[in-house]
Amino acid sequence: MEEAPEIEEPAHCMLGAIDYTGLVELEFKYDRRDRRYKLLDFNPRIWTWSSLCRRAGVDYPYLLWRMMLGDRLTEIRGRAGVRWVRMIAEVPAAFQEILRGRLRVADYLRSFRSPLEFALSAADDPWPGLLDMPIRAHAFITKILDNGKNLAGKANWTLAEGPRRPKLDEGEQRRRVWQTVTRSLAPPWALLTKRKLRRESKYKNPLPSPIL
Repeated sequence: MEEAPEIEEPAHCMLGAIDYTGLVELEFKYDRRDRRYKLLDFNPRIWTWSSLCRRAGVDYPYLLWRMMLGDRLTEIRGRAGVRWVRMIAEVPAAFQEILRGRLRVADYLRSFRSPLEFALSAADDPWPGLLDMPIRAHAFITKILDNGKNLAGKANWTLAEGPRRPKLDEGEQRRRVWQTVTRSLAPPWALLTKRKLRRESKYKNPLPSPIL
């Protein structure tokens, strides 16, 4: 979390214009074309990374509870430099960046220095973090199977006009479906097998495919 004072004034003006009171998250995105921040999202609900704010010294759920009780709240500012991470998404993304040469292992390990807030993992409540792994694995496998079923029907299609193309045998179908799935999902192992797939996918009469 870093300080961005240039977005505070437009945020206050927007909330004041609609007379908004309560919990809200305003997201701004920096536009390099005109070097200005643009409003990206207006979220009046509790957000996923709200625990980051608590670690930085601003406990929004607690403050909202006090406000609902009628307590008068003073302005509180979070401290900069606190980071938030969701390991189930962080590790695969970092692995891809390392394989592509855009991230060094030492730099990645240094990013875990304190203060750091984990999205779901906590020493006093480990179950959300542990249960997130099989849930994510199930969703990932389901996505692969669904893509495989959809692509299997396309592997043997021929052009409606022009000369008919030879039908692929079963082995070539499986190879083409697997190649397409790995490219569409871009998992880390797709980078390792990229050259091998290129060498093995040189057919004499390749089918016209919008995904290859």
